[in-house]
Amino acid sequence: MPLIVLCGIPCSGKSRTSKKLKDYFSSHSKHVQIISDHDLKPGRNDAYEGYRYELYCVSKHNKTQHCVIHCVAPIEKCREWNQAREPTQRYSDEVFDGLVMRFEEPDSRNRWDNPLFTVLADDELPLERVREAVFERNPPKPNPSTQAQPLSSGKFLYDLDRVTQDAISAILEAQRVHGAGQPAAVPHSDDPFQSMRPVTMAELRRYRKQFITYTKMHPVEETDRLTTMFVQYLNNCLQT
Repeated sequence: MPLIVLCGIPCSGKSRTSKKLKDYFSSHSKHVQIISDHDLKPGRNDAYEGYRYELYCVSKHNKTQHCVIHCVAPIEKCREWNQAREPTQRYSDEVFDGLVMRFEEPDSRNRWDNPLFTVLADDELPLERVREAVFERNPPKPNPSTQAQPLSSGKFLYDLDRVTQDAISAILEAQRVHGAGQPAAVPHSDDPFQSMRPVTMAELRRYRKQFITYTKMHPVEETDRLTTMFVQYLNNCLQT
């Protein structure tokens, strides 16, 4: 079954878009199943670029087509839509801001974000182009790296995604409070983060992507060592 990945900041129209897709494909005699991030793993979010990569690997492993739809809306409008939700479905301001900050926009230059459709809140959904992307293209050929990633590794991938993001948040907070040049303690890491200069979020995300890609190919059994391994990796990269 082809895979369509929807991503975007909270309340940017993903649920509305998924319903339009289901109505369209159902009218063309296609079976559609909508799966939310909560169905896959509590606490996960499509904000994580590493998670989109993993979904790409899953589709490649199963020799099926896939595409990404990026739902875009102004942050203030999303905030307004969030406040209009039922209280039980509403994000708190703290959670909302955190998800917006952590969201990594898709980039069509990445094979896991391609084909990419960017849909603004008031745009018509390019339904025919999406259909062509998932039903008329040849699926990517699986390779040993994607075939080696069984679905049972989901817990490891979740831990890898979480601890690296938590480490980045701790490093940025330490820089904000203490400035650059001072060793920064990172929770659950045996080693402190060390850099003689300020490191930007974009730079840390780039190194995080590299670390995640490598570690997926070489998983470790001791997941409690992941944070230390990531901090050591960052220190080595920044010293070169």
